[in-house]
Amino acid sequence: MKTPDGPRSPEEFDGDRAMGRVLALGAALGIPATFVASLALLLAAGATWPGVLAIAAWAALVGGTFCGGALMLARKMAELDERSRGFPPSEAPPTERSAPTPGEQPASRRPQPAGRREAQPAH
Repeated sequence: MKTPDGPRSPEEFDGDRAMGRVLALGAALGIPATFVASLALLLAAGATWPGVLAIAAWAALVGGTFCGGALMLARKMAELDERSRGFPPSEAPPTERSAPTPGEQPASRRPQPAGRREAQPAH
């Protein structure tokens, strides 16, 4: 992979730093989580202690780095995608609700506007 020969803008460096921080945070969270999960699975399988620690540590270093980094990177990319579509980062796009909120009538029992009556299923 060839690097660009020309000077890079500060925005490009900031973007690279931000992605680096996201991947580092993912690794920092993924490594301990993978170690605990691997340790629990190996102990449940009946492995002995020296083998359990070695295998769980190896799984945490390899799997935790990649899995944790990938999860955090996917989360950041989804946030950037929402922002590019015009949604604030804290809000997801509006979706239809399948269940009414407490105190709200189900869709089948809501009064229909005049002239737009739909057939109601028999109960």
